[in-house]
Amino acid sequence: MAWDTSFSSRLIAQLDPQGLMGMIEAFLRSGGALNSTYLNWTGKSGGWYAQSPFALMEIVCDYLRQTGKWQSLDTRIGEYSLLDYLKQAGMEFLSHYTQPNGLIDIGEGTGKMLEIRTFGYEHTIAAINALAVDYFHQLNLWCAERNDQDAKLFQSAAARIESALNNLLWDEEAGWYGNLHPDGTRTMVYSYHAFDMLRTSAVPSMRKRRMAERIRQGEFIAPYGMYSISLSDHDHWDMEDCDWGGGGQYVGQTLRIADNLYACEEAERAWQLLSRCTEWVECFPYFPQTIYGDLLKLQEHQIDFPLQISSGAGAQAVIGGVFGLRPQFDGSLEIGPSYNPTLGQAKLTGYSFRGHVYDVSLAPQTFFVLKDGKLAGKRAYPSTVTLPA
Repeated sequence: MAWDTSFSSRLIAQLDPQGLMGMIEAFLRSGGALNSTYLNWTGKSGGWYAQSPFALMEIVCDYLRQTGKWQSLDTRIGEYSLLDYLKQAGMEFLSHYTQPNGLIDIGEGTGKMLEIRTFGYEHTIAAINALAVDYFHQLNLWCAERNDQDAKLFQSAAARIESALNNLLWDEEAGWYGNLHPDGTRTMVYSYHAFDMLRTSAVPSMRKRRMAERIRQGEFIAPYGMYSISLSDHDHWDMEDCDWGGGGQYVGQTLRIADNLYACEEAERAWQLLSRCTEWVECFPYFPQTIYGDLLKLQEHQIDFPLQISSGAGAQAVIGGVFGLRPQFDGSLEIGPSYNPTLGQAKLTGYSFRGHVYDVSLAPQTFFVLKDGKLAGKRAYPSTVTLPA
């Protein structure tokens, strides 16, 4: 699954960049960026899924940050270049799914997005539009670098969607983005999918904080992680398909939300989530696809499911959030840990990036950065060490 893999692509880009690029090529060669939700055992793709192009964009960006192999964007994969495939998905959204108000409407049926069995999370979904803003921003940058005339089209689309998202979907009283339907009605669905918006540029910082306030007891926080639908949402919460319908969590999503919280300076909430997720090891020999919020138990129909690749999002939250290692496109490395007093002292060793190896040690007042075994920075919290390419 392209989406599942995207939850762990920063980690995979470090451990096996060649394998990750092979996966990208397999998806694109088989079905393009929007029609390759999954690959079966024979390498054939299937399924139109709104999240797929955003997932593939994230995977590609993680690969480029880690490796610096920018020529990959122009490498031919079958008939087209990698960038061509990403552009095609963007064009399809603009040509077939964008409404006069500027927003993307993916239509009826939650199967195009998430397995939510109740009405409401369909048509114009705020999270999809926020992710689209960054998608089009990135296409604009890459096209502009190549003097591609489509750059202005993507730039305009990003600005138009961002404006409409914040003017038409934000509910100030609720502190949440609603979903818009063709008849003009707006449905408030308190799904944790909306927390994907925390890592986008489309949402103002103050609104991110308002949304994050709902990650608390009585709403999204569960004894063992999160509920996928807030307990306060009586219209949409159910137990039948708990990873998106309410009673539990898709493991990658809870762990990614922790990572997102670190990225938007909500470190205490992120730590509370990670602390709950560490309880999973008391029951499971590996992280499965779904875990109930109130019980250390997975759904019965998933008992034979293998290790869920999205669980790598937890390692990413620790590496990028707790220890603050954040690789940049230009080859520089930002290191800004988010220390929690319950850690005492902690150390991460052997982080490889662009031919160098980094170690980060956390103490109660300061952190230390070693590059190839030599001291490269010592700072008090909160601060960031930026090491150039």
